[in-house]
Amino acid sequence: MTCFVTVGSTQFDALIEAVCSKEAIGALRKRGITQVILQTGTGTFRPADCEWRQDVALVNGMPLHFYSFKNDISGDMRRAEIIIAHAGAGTCLEALRCSKVVFAVVNEELMDNHQRELGERLAELGHLVC
Repeated sequence: MTCFVTVGSTQFDALIEAVCSKEAIGALRKRGITQVILQTGTGTFRPADCEWRQDVALVNGMPLHFYSFKNDISGDMRRAEIIIAHAGAGTCLEALRCSKVVFAVVNEELMDNHQRELGERLAELGHLVC
């Protein structure tokens, strides 16, 4: 089973770092996740305390596949059982179209904080967890 993590076109290293933590990997493993695919945007964070093979890190035995950008991430979303994403409008709507479990995380570093309003409203409607 796969967890897909996406930060969109900007930087959200705090989200990537949190997902790469041993605690988060352990929690994902308990839910049956066997691999994590991370779309990192312009971010630069990569876990240090792990074994690396090209763009794949092994954290507590869990393969984490990293890439910056793709033209289309909808395939990664469709193949995932769980999606962890920034709370941007396009990403949230695409994830919901895939009928997946979605955890949206507000990127507080963005200037107008528009993600909070959208994420909280979608959570109120029961579409995702924010």
